[in-house]
Amino acid sequence: ASGDRYEGEYKAGQEEGRGTYYYFATGDRYEREYKAGQREGRGTYYYANGEKEVGCYAGDRRVGEAARWSADGKTAWRVQDGKRGAAISLEEAVAIAARVGLPVP
Repeated sequence: ASGDRYEGEYKAGQEEGRGTYYYFATGDRYEREYKAGQREGRGTYYYANGEKEVGCYAGDRRVGEAARWSADGKTAWRVQDGKRGAAISLEEAVAIAARVGLPVP
């Protein structure tokens, strides 16, 4: 009914494993890991405005340290538990992505 769409692995009728979820209302998408129908583990979130974020999820919530890049890739921010903080160098954003274990989007 919402127009949202999931493409990926399933287990017992729920999103589980790797996949991509498309949010119809916002134009955003999330790629990577799911467990029991929720975002769980490492993932990359692509915002409709072109910004990108790599981080970790638990129980469908953003947890821990993450990095977010502007649409043009020239500015980055530190994110903590889903809250965007101060601007950081692009090198630090790359280091955060490496600690998370994901490539820079």
